[in-house]
Amino acid sequence: MEYTIVEIGTSDFRIDSLNSTGNCILVEPSKFYLDRIENKENIIKINAAISNYDGMTKIYYTNLDYIIKNKLPNWLRGFNFIQN
Repeated sequence: MEYTIVEIGTSDFRIDSLNSTGNCILVEPSKFYLDRIENKENIIKINAAISNYDGMTKIYYTNLDYIIKNKLPNWLRGFNFIQN
């Protein structure tokens, strides 16, 4: 299968651009934002992070309501933090 977009570290602010593209693979560690992307036949969503270590850890992100309430820049929606 051919893919038009393979995006490591996606977020929900690209939803409109995915409507007109071919097959996509979207990898996003934040389940909150990945779940906000519509499920479609041409989109494979993977809830994972890319690392040289195998395992699981907590992922911290800026809550969408907090961003809106405090009028913070929209790009903060794509800013995640992992602490080992």
